[in-house]
Amino acid sequence: MRRWDLSYGLALLALACSGEKNDPPRPSGPPAWQVVLEGTPGALLRAHGTSANDVWIVGADADGQGPLVYHYDGQRLSKHDTGTTGDLWWVQADLSADEIRMVGERGRVVQYRPSTGQFSERSAPTTDTIFGVWGDDTNSAWYVGGETSANRGVIWRDDGTTISAPVPLPVATSSATFFKAQGFGADAVWMVGQRGRALYFDGQTISESPTPTFLPLIAVHGLSADQVYAVGGVADGVILRRDGQTWVDETPRGLPQMSGIWVTPDGTAYAAGFNGHLYVRKDGVWSEFEEPPTFQDFHAIWVDDQGGIWAVGGRLAADPPRDGVLVYYGPPLPEGIGP
Repeated sequence: MRRWDLSYGLALLALACSGEKNDPPRPSGPPAWQVVLEGTPGALLRAHGTSANDVWIVGADADGQGPLVYHYDGQRLSKHDTGTTGDLWWVQADLSADEIRMVGERGRVVQYRPSTGQFSERSAPTTDTIFGVWGDDTNSAWYVGGETSANRGVIWRDDGTTISAPVPLPVATSSATFFKAQGFGADAVWMVGQRGRALYFDGQTISESPTPTFLPLIAVHGLSADQVYAVGGVADGVILRRDGQTWVDETPRGLPQMSGIWVTPDGTAYAAGFNGHLYVRKDGVWSEFEEPPTFQDFHAIWVDDQGGIWAVGGRLAADPPRDGVLVYYGPPLPEGIGP
């Protein structure tokens, strides 16, 4: 049994070189774990992409020189300079065909356009951290965050021109930071946060959905509004499943704090958390997945269209989070992918 500590650290937390090139074929072989990055100055906080050959990774700004941003194009991993500073906590790579959106400290919203290779910055009208972003297009995005030490939350809507708070603002934001949002269209959006709070937007209003936990819910994902999972915890972890009209506690015994959740199209769910723990749900049962090659804390997990598992994290209890790691489980990646 692997040792894991009780620290809680969520505060918890362009493209590859252009020009003509002759890329070697991707190696073949059975699925296995690979360490892609480790020991980066800042923790890596989110991996997300549109395919196994288009993956974005964002992370903390541990040295004041700017947040970590990487892109993998199927052959090489390249590092990008956003021209900004401060931690980037989340990235959505499929907001549109020509925009990747990243969010982070001090209400920062960073946009990248693959067609131009340019980064630009906007800001929500807040100095609080934005921990999560979800949108179904560039003119309909949600940002969630807040100030964790003050138990205060923020929720913003972005119509592509203006970033403003929804009216009325949910009462829950006065006592809880919200960490992540996940939607299934403009009229079905979940938001989760401190004290086991879960909010749901039905296209008209935001209402609170009672959950069976007071532990913070750090991430949410699923296949539909009625088939979602939320994970979190403080030292001890929690996994909730939305079962139609209610939340069901599916926390397995001995679960450490969880920070990431991803559900594949076939319904398989993966939860990742502290000290390199990764769980998988099959046939209604949660069990530990094959041991990843790290004891660092995972902050997020994403599964690509080829079934490859990307998990990112680092020393999440540090401020700022540091010593980043990116591990991958799936068909072998090319050797020496960089950066």
